[in-house]
Amino acid sequence: MLRLVFGAGLFVFTLVPVRAEPLEIEINDPLVVTTLLRTLHTVQDRIATGDAASLPLQKHLLEMLAPSILDLARNRTPDALLEERNTAFILYALSGGSIETARRALATVERDNPLRPVAHAVADNIGGRGPRALRRFGKIELTSLPVSLVPYVALAKGQLLAQSDADAGFALLSKVGQLAPGTLLEEAALRRRLLSALRGEMADDFFGSARQYVYRFIGAPYRASFAQALPKAAVAFPEHGDDLNAVLALLPEDLRSAMQVRIARAALLAGQDDLARKMVREVDVEGQVGAVARRTQLLFVNAVSRLASEDVRRQRDVLRELDKRFLSDEDRKLADA
Repeated sequence: MLRLVFGAGLFVFTLVPVRAEPLEIEINDPLVVTTLLRTLHTVQDRIATGDAASLPLQKHLLEMLAPSILDLARNRTPDALLEERNTAFILYALSGGSIETARRALATVERDNPLRPVAHAVADNIGGRGPRALRRFGKIELTSLPVSLVPYVALAKGQLLAQSDADAGFALLSKVGQLAPGTLLEEAALRRRLLSALRGEMADDFFGSARQYVYRFIGAPYRASFAQALPKAAVAFPEHGDDLNAVLALLPEDLRSAMQVRIARAALLAGQDDLARKMVREVDVEGQVGAVARRTQLLFVNAVSRLASEDVRRQRDVLRELDKRFLSDEDRKLADA
């Protein structure tokens, strides 16, 4: 069970054996909640750089913060600490906190408080009211915010802006990395930059962001969106083969082979047979699942890519005879179809 230990202006987490009674912790001092939020952000930054073992700790910290945020929202806060309290509400909402808890807390920000417009924009954002949130964010100058809020608000605004204006959204998301390098915020901004560049058909920006992502955050447990975006870009920007190869060269060997197979599959479905064959030829499965797997994948790609141009029956026979144990679930379904 988790116990907070305070002393000499610091707090640490210690795991100590205690009795089975429920542990109740009341934290309704804005300064203490702010410190706890900083600890959460430190854990999230570790996760972004590949420390997946910290995911349970992130969950526990968010669970600990929820009742404390509600306590702050219910109780009167001295005027001198109002900015600290309201900043904590906004940071909690933009750090993965409970939507309902965040919504209730943000609603208590005072009418005449400078952070009230930000609270309204964030509430709309987490509530799924994107267009209204973007209109509210558009009236907020980042330079007017407390320093701790700037990269979080920039990320939220940039993500929304990219859906309607890829160039402007990409530019704002690029600033997040400058404001908070090496953090979960930069990792999230890079993932959103990939989607924005795809949407805006911005090939150079896409591959530049992809190289940054691989170099800095390929160990993150959130890399699935990168893995989905790269095959789409390979097909969408066929003239950028050298840029694609540069990104693939940065990947660890095991991830590279899996990505090449993903790209080959996407190329097949898009009718780009040359790209599909190139990816399969370069797959390095030797020493992993053996030469048989490589030969099976190559036969599969060749057979599917020739269905429209050569004897269908011959290619059908090839597909039937393949040892499908060496194909992915998606490729097995495609072969059967």
